[in-house]
Amino acid sequence: MSDISFQDGSNFIHNAVTIRTGSGRRVDVGRLRKTSIDGELPVPISDVMLDLAIDDDDFEETITRLARSAAEFIERRTARVLVQSTYELRLDQWWMGKIGVKRAPLREIVALEYLDEDQVWQEVDASDYWAVSNETDFSLMLLEDFNRPDVFELTDSIRLRFTAGYDSELDSGSGTGEHPMPPDLKTLFTMMTGHFFEHRDLMSADKAAEVELTAGSLLGSYLVYW
Repeated sequence: MSDISFQDGSNFIHNAVTIRTGSGRRVDVGRLRKTSIDGELPVPISDVMLDLAIDDDDFEETITRLARSAAEFIERRTARVLVQSTYELRLDQWWMGKIGVKRAPLREIVALEYLDEDQVWQEVDASDYWAVSNETDFSLMLLEDFNRPDVFELTDSIRLRFTAGYDSELDSGSGTGEHPMPPDLKTLFTMMTGHFFEHRDLMSADKAAEVELTAGSLLGSYLVYW
């Protein structure tokens, strides 16, 4: 298996939100953004430095910064959220069928809301929709008898707020709560942090080295295609 280049942007998650209609047709919709980072890094920095054989505490701040970059990189490539975060999805209108959001693992649907004709945000009762999550994304469906209310005639009149992300060792005490991170994903996170650290002095993208074969293989097993 060939290496996967850090600079190859063709495999990033561009279409994070899709709608699948009854006929199976997929339509790219919505605007998804991260509104806050709520959790800790999946592996304590002290453990990362130990695994990378970095015994100089002067590098701790640098490793922390690069580790966060590694976590974001993995999220963009795989849709797995390594650090617990809150997101907001904006839609222009109610959807038919199933809406799929490429972020996992889903922790909680905070609220589904719409901007009514008086420009006041109203919350949809949780009994009017249901969510199903899997390894790479989650789906949200409105119940058949849900009476879709009129929305204010502007874009972004419907918003879905949710949290996603694995348990970290600091968040859960052991990293084995309701959303444990797979061990190989932790290894991938550490290896990518080490790669960023090793090549931190590169000044241009065309000089960046590719991921070593082992890291490339692990990343390839988690890639999400669309």
